[in-house]
Amino acid sequence: MYVKLKINGIETTVPKGGTILAAAKAASVYIPTLCHDPRVAPTGACRLCVVEDRRRPGQLIPSCFTPARDGMDIVTDSPVVTAAIREQLKLILINHPLDCPVCDKAGECVLQELVIRYGIVEAPYTLEAPFRPVDRESPLIERDMTRCVLCGRCVRICAELQGKGELEFMRRGYGTYVDTDGSRALDCDFCGLCISACPVGALTDKLFKNTTRPWKLERRETACLHCGLDCRIYLNMEGEILRRVTAPPDKDGAEELLCVRGRFGWRAAAGAVRRPPGPWLRDARGRRDATWEEALDFASRRLAEIAGERGGGAVAVLTADLLTTEEAAVARGFFRTFLGSHDIASLQAAGYRRLMDQLDRMLPSPPPPASQEDLLAADVLLVLGGGAAEWHPVLKPLINRYRQGEGKELIVISSWPDYLFERATLPVAVAPGHLEGFMAELQAALEGREVASGLDASRRGIDVGRLARLVSLLQGQGEIAVLVVPDLYARGDARAALAASLHHRVQRILPLGGQFNSRGALSAGFASPRDFQDILADIEMGRIRSLYLIGEDPLEDFPDPQRVRAALSRLDLLICQAPYATTAAEAAHVFLPTVLPWEKEGSVLAVTGQRRHLRKVMTAPPGARGDGEILEELRRMMGDPPANLPGRVAAVGETGSSGSPAAPPPGSPAATAAGGRGFPEDRTSEANAVGAEAPSPAFPFLLVPVPSLFGDGLVSRQSPELAGLKGGLGVVMNNDDFAALNLKDRETVWVATPYGAAPARVRALARIRPGTALLLHAPGNPEGLSLLRSDVAAVPAAIGRKEAP
Repeated sequence: MYVKLKINGIETTVPKGGTILAAAKAASVYIPTLCHDPRVAPTGACRLCVVEDRRRPGQLIPSCFTPARDGMDIVTDSPVVTAAIREQLKLILINHPLDCPVCDKAGECVLQELVIRYGIVEAPYTLEAPFRPVDRESPLIERDMTRCVLCGRCVRICAELQGKGELEFMRRGYGTYVDTDGSRALDCDFCGLCISACPVGALTDKLFKNTTRPWKLERRETACLHCGLDCRIYLNMEGEILRRVTAPPDKDGAEELLCVRGRFGWRAAAGAVRRPPGPWLRDARGRRDATWEEALDFASRRLAEIAGERGGGAVAVLTADLLTTEEAAVARGFFRTFLGSHDIASLQAAGYRRLMDQLDRMLPSPPPPASQEDLLAADVLLVLGGGAAEWHPVLKPLINRYRQGEGKELIVISSWPDYLFERATLPVAVAPGHLEGFMAELQAALEGREVASGLDASRRGIDVGRLARLVSLLQGQGEIAVLVVPDLYARGDARAALAASLHHRVQRILPLGGQFNSRGALSAGFASPRDFQDILADIEMGRIRSLYLIGEDPLEDFPDPQRVRAALSRLDLLICQAPYATTAAEAAHVFLPTVLPWEKEGSVLAVTGQRRHLRKVMTAPPGARGDGEILEELRRMMGDPPANLPGRVAAVGETGSSGSPAAPPPGSPAATAAGGRGFPEDRTSEANAVGAEAPSPAFPFLLVPVPSLFGDGLVSRQSPELAGLKGGLGVVMNNDDFAALNLKDRETVWVATPYGAAPARVRALARIRPGTALLLHAPGNPEGLSLLRSDVAAVPAAIGRKEAP
């Protein structure tokens, strides 16, 4: 239903319940605002958006939260309205210094624009300035509250949209100011939404401060590199120098959502990390710099020799999914069709690839992509697994928007209290290591199949009342959308099977955990059924003699790096093709420096299904080349396919219904390991469901590795800002366990498991189950990886003050 009204004589309509301000926007009529942000609820704090109704002259109406009504005849620029706005601006300037020449907000400050528009040339009123805090110690965000106009946008966006509530109003009356509790430094997600909300220079980007002026910048639109949501971003360029990252406007004119990685992790791709100047190779003369011709000649000859002598199955590939979809198709053609390799895996996107593969095989048709709008429209949002918002931080404000809807149900089934678990209407806590077993039993019960031990909630550490409500909601009439979340290292077969079994009730299923273009790589068929764990075993047995790394590093991403290092030393050929010189690059026989996605053109496919074409927005280092270009040159230099290729795939495009590759040839190592089906056999037994041996007196805790809000991927790890926020390996444990060990917040402790020991900073959290500890920031940390094992959800651990073993 719509209402009809006039704005400055222009007839317009607005949905019933819409505000006068929304109606004015629909009529393209300007109304000044300072406190209004369409991303959060209006409050009418600044009183600059006042208007008049001709039927009630002289009565000023705040348009930002006053509903429009049929027959209104609104005037926005009458002498009374203009005088009121001018007077309000003068009052605001009492406590706002006119320091535009030295303020980093100059040129894009809303207050500056307003005083110019309304001809305010000075601050006519003066009062003694009240106390306003200045914080220059917090990472990434500077707070200078002497410039604050108390609009409250930062307070509301932090609490309502990001769900942190880090900022709040202190004191009352004339002495009111915005601050953290105790005037401490910020300890938040550093999403930067408060910066985007602040209309003046009170909250500013420390990376941008004192570098240049906004009017010198050119905004180039592209996609964020840090996860598979492919959020739109603007690279703010001064010539060819990247100065900052911001978000484009949405349909309401407000900035779209960004997380800490997208807003502050850009120096990983621009200036903070020295990119390799050119290729190098390691031969009988040792490691030496090489020309591109030498490096490619060496790589092509050795690949041809190994594939010719032992077949394509002797070559395996690991990809971080930083390729464009077109490059992924080239890579598939080179490795699967030309060389005959049937081992194409990923470490950083391993969980996502497994979920997609499972769903593709179990569903009667490929799962349709689930957009953000689909998630917001669902009546019930079911999240299977913990860490959804840690994998993809932009889900935090999205879920908070979802929760603001009437009657919305958020169900989270997890073994640890992640961000969404804390906001769920129905949080279902499962004992660590029992999540997969519980989901398999729940699926059987929902399908009416007999469960061997019954759906025993107590055995899994589950509240019986919550379990009953869960079953009721899943069997109800509401529309359901499902988010399937992979563990960091353990398999998630049971959660994918549960999601697939609900397909007749579910509107959308969205697997998470994808990297920059993981969905695009799968659509191009650049994948195979096996994991790196299978590839590693084949390297140790001598079946695989060459490993080709494309943006991946198993020494930085796979548990038990000592085993990985020993296996890599057995290879006849290790090729590292990457934008950064990672740990594995130092051990490679050939290193080939590549460009980043911002430095090339192509298309990407978000995990939500949206396809986007990217143009080149940055200049690549002179010694780097595109991934597709390198592989095409290798194929050209190799000429005809090597002779002995029993494992070759017939043609590019032989993929499953949603991009999953066809099964490997019978008799190949991959087919043997997959039981002849081309897919990993079901490893969901009770032992694997528990995921680890039980705690013991020597190792009394269960240690659960979880994804980091600040990013675990290759690009995120190169950012000095994100690394600084991580602060190294971290452990979070229950308050009572923390107190029993007499620990102090953020002190360094030693964490030991049956596999290794490492120092970590410790914190306490009441919501964590006693006897459980969360391990943060393990990817990229060799000591942290040494504590863990692949395919294991939790490992027994000891935590406390002690010397290194």
